[in-house]
Amino acid sequence: MTIPPYLFVIIYSAAVSEPPRSSSVKLQKLTMFQRQITLYNENWFQIVFVKIDTNYYLAVLQEFEVLNISTSIGPDRQCLSINELLDSSQFAMPKIQRVKFYHISCQTHHDLQCFFDEAYMCFCTQEHHANCFKFSYANNFLCQYNIHCYNGGTCLQDSSICNSNTICICMDCFFGDRCQFYAKGIGLTLDDMLRYAILPNINFNDQSYLIKVSAILTMIMFIVGLLNSILCFITFYSQESRQVGCGIYIYASSITSALTIAMSTIKFWFVVISQINLSINRSILHIGYILLEPVLKLFLYMNNWLNACVAIERAVTVFKGINFDRTMSKSVARWMILLIPSLIIGIIIYQSSRRDLFDNHEEQRVWCVTRHSESVKNFNIAILLFHFFTPFSAHLLSAVFIIFAVAHQQAGIRTQHNYTRHLREQFYQHKHLIISQIVVVILSLPRFITSLFTGCVKESHNSWLYIFGYLISFVPSAIVFIVFVLPSELYRRQFKRSIKSLQQRSSRL
Repeated sequence: MTIPPYLFVIIYSAAVSEPPRSSSVKLQKLTMFQRQITLYNENWFQIVFVKIDTNYYLAVLQEFEVLNISTSIGPDRQCLSINELLDSSQFAMPKIQRVKFYHISCQTHHDLQCFFDEAYMCFCTQEHHANCFKFSYANNFLCQYNIHCYNGGTCLQDSSICNSNTICICMDCFFGDRCQFYAKGIGLTLDDMLRYAILPNINFNDQSYLIKVSAILTMIMFIVGLLNSILCFITFYSQESRQVGCGIYIYASSITSALTIAMSTIKFWFVVISQINLSINRSILHIGYILLEPVLKLFLYMNNWLNACVAIERAVTVFKGINFDRTMSKSVARWMILLIPSLIIGIIIYQSSRRDLFDNHEEQRVWCVTRHSESVKNFNIAILLFHFFTPFSAHLLSAVFIIFAVAHQQAGIRTQHNYTRHLREQFYQHKHLIISQIVVVILSLPRFITSLFTGCVKESHNSWLYIFGYLISFVPSAIVFIVFVLPSELYRRQFKRSIKSLQQRSSRL
């Protein structure tokens, strides 16, 4: 059964020749992975019920006093509602007539331990008879004045007169002992997605399948991305391949792609290790939480924009034709490589100041949280949209321009064919420019969609969706060689020449 956020423990004491009476109610809030609780009671008790949401479970039923009792609850100990046991005609009878069927319920359901109606709680005896007593369902555990919980959290207390325990049940998107922190999935970070999946003080081998599978995928992506970046770096390492801006952009993109994949791997293991090992120095945690995410976004966004610059450079080359200035192209490329990271840093630097450590005393863990207002949240959405749609639009428009412009040029030279045929030929020749970017966008969509439209990180049943959307978004950075070099005959020839050059150098050594 799913671990609930809280439960009520209702204790009934026994009296001679009297029905059981409620002696105390204990309210217990559970941590994320807590499966056991320990309770103490001053007086002898006979019956213990556990209430989870609207369900009741029989935890203890003892005839003689036992000091230490260990028990468990599960579906087999659930007290069913009488309307689940009787048919509609029996349940519609007046209570005084309906009660006679309670014995039949015990006789027909041999595994049934207890059940209840609107006034009574009943046990099924060993002889399969119903033994009922009055049970109070009218207890109101809501706080009279909700001054303890923030952001619409539900305040619960174990007693309305002199309560000894008060807890907050947070609405979706909020967490903390008083629901003081916001966790909406806008601009998701790895900290948000994994905080409800990592078991503290537990070896990695004993972690959930989500963590293990994520680790395997992260390392596979790291190896593939590093290999792609090295191959791309080899292709554009020589000065000959960097005679125009495109070569410089792709050369820089091979470096930023490697840095992006490396930072995503470092980020993953930092989050996992810091949540497993709670003894890590707080200063290290603070530096890691503040710097790693913005630096990762810097490399990711920079890689997207460098790839967009490649597309724009190709369109400019077609537009200017023989008037294309290679020297100017190289100069602009060098300036853009310096300007792009500066602008990105200026846009996202504020995020570091919004990130801080939160000590969750209930969970006994340290979490990285982001505090922001509604206006900052809207700004985050705008930044996310800008860095997603603008590079893609540049790619798509540049590819379309190249196809139409070259088709127009060919129509003026090869007049024996009509413009439509030239357009089809150019589309077939340059279709990789469009297809590759569509693939990149499809791979980036999961993280984009989950960041904008799905529920909150707090909902652990969406963890697989979040984490895979996050990891898939780094695939474009891991396949830069496949996207730029393999579809281009010119770059493939350059790659072969670079490999031959390396082989010749190694043979001389």
